[in-house]
Parts: sequence; C-alpha cells; structure tokens
Amino acid sequence: AEFPSWRFYDHKLETGISPSDRPVLPLQGVELGTIALIHVGAAETSQGMSKANRAEAQCVEHVLRALKPKCSLGDVGVITPYSAQVACIRQVVRSLGRESDQVQVSSVDAFQGSEKEAIILSMVRSNLRGDIGFVADW
Repeated sequence: AEFPSWRFYDHKLETGISPSDRPVLPLQGVELGTIALIHVGAAETSQGMSKANRAEAQCVEHVLRALKPKCSLGDVGVITPYSAQVACIRQVVRSLGRESDQVQVSSVDAFQGSEKEAIILSMVRSNLRGDIGFVADW
C-alpha cells in the first residue's frame, strides 16, 4: 500500500497484513505465491454480446477444489469481466455441492467494494487473433 498511501493519503494508509504474513496456498503440490498465472488455452465462445470460456470455468473449479481443504471457500472471490462467464463459472462450481454458495462469483463491477483473502481472476478471452475485447480499454 506504499504507493497509494504516499499518493492519495499523505502517508497515512497502512498495509494490514504483509505478504510474508499471508499463508501460502497449495495447488496440486505446488505452492502458489502472491500471484499465479495458469494458462488454459481454450478459446472463448460468444453468448449474445458477452463471452464465456467453459475450459477456464473448469480450471476455476479445479483451483477451488485444491483450495477447499486449506481455506474456507467463503474467503475466495472469483472475478470476471463478462456476465456470461459469471453464469458459466457458477454452473461449473455447483459440482462443489453446498459449499459452492460460499464462493462469491461476480463481474468486475459487481465485486467492487468487496474483499476476500484469495481472488481468482477469469479473463475469458483466448483466440488466435489475440483480441481481448473491451478489456483493452481498462
């Protein structure tokens, strides 16, 4: 929080928990650091004006299964820029049973103001043209 503290809060903003104080989350025997990138490689599909990527939704479900023994799924948020992907992820994670209701799956806009211990970001877009759609405007 050093930059926003300096830039916007006159050095009054303090970091609540340092990165070294956060537990390392395991995934398939691999320890994840602060950021882990997982390449899925499957192309997105169009659903009206929105996009979805089922293989990426299944990857989200796989990560949630790996995290389940180590943390409460209520501490995990899944964020995606596309409403069709929100619906796709919600459908896929139903396989987790009752615990799937604990996971907050939201669009970027809907997630604003929320806070979770772990975030899974589903970017959806994957195509041969390298087109990332409106996300390029961010």
